[in-house]
Amino acid sequence: ISKLTDNKNAGLFEINTGIIMNLFVRDMSIDIGGKDKGRVNVGGIAAKNYGTIQNCMMISYNIEFFRIQYENVVAGGIAGENQGIINECSNDVFIIGRSSSIGGIVGVNKIDGLVNKCVNYDVIQVNGYDYKKAVKGIIGTNDGQVIDCINYGRVYDANIGQNV
Repeated sequence: ISKLTDNKNAGLFEINTGIIMNLFVRDMSIDIGGKDKGRVNVGGIAAKNYGTIQNCMMISYNIEFFRIQYENVVAGGIAGENQGIINECSNDVFIIGRSSSIGGIVGVNKIDGLVNKCVNYDVIQVNGYDYKKAVKGIIGTNDGQVIDCINYGRVYDANIGQNV
């Protein structure tokens, strides 16, 4: 996926308001490139989730998933922004970017969002830009509920050459 919509969303689905179940995505790459000052939402399954994403998996073999040059990006292995339910999903995709909020599962989990029994297995690599505030193994920025999730991946800053 290499083109943003006019709404600046990128993912297998731009916006989910329904139910996505039992989806297995392998060897997908999202490259949004360019530069912009506006907000961009990027997610492997959905850029924005208002519905339910259940029992889905993202997997890739060392393929760069996000090459982000924008300055205000919300990026997650499953969903960029979540205001719905993400249940029993896993991410095994290398996420690389310069972003304001990156998570192995969700970039931003809003107050109505629920992330339950999800697992991140792969590396999240940030190349600077405010990484201490909003780059995490499961959820970059959380205002909702997170239940029984686990991160096995490392969070790494390429600029300083160490884990964060």
